[in-house]
Amino acid sequence: MGFDYFCGFVGGDASQRQPNLFQNTTAIYPFLNNPTWNLETAMADEAIHYMKQLKELAPDKRWFVYYVPGATHAPHHPTPEWIKKISDMHLFDQGWNKVSFRIVPMVPFSIGMIES
Repeated sequence: MGFDYFCGFVGGDASQRQPNLFQNTTAIYPFLNNPTWNLETAMADEAIHYMKQLKELAPDKRWFVYYVPGATHAPHHPTPEWIKKISDMHLFDQGWNKVSFRIVPMVPFSIGMIES
């Protein structure tokens, strides 16, 4: 009929700190009383755990995991470690336009993403 297990959020616009999370059809709240909890890390950990479980239960059976992280959707909530890492690179000290003039020439125009 479809997927055997679901763990994640419904919709593309989910908070990375306090999302509306579901495990199958049950709402879960793993972020409560856990200030360092992060959706991306938790989803990756859950997917890894699930794949290990599938392999242990039926090592010869095929399986499929549809892993779709939400960090690419707004609102963007990087961890403090990533904020510091990117800030220390000083990428945007001169503004976004300066950065884009360095990035755009590296994009292959043949993929049709950017018009020249």
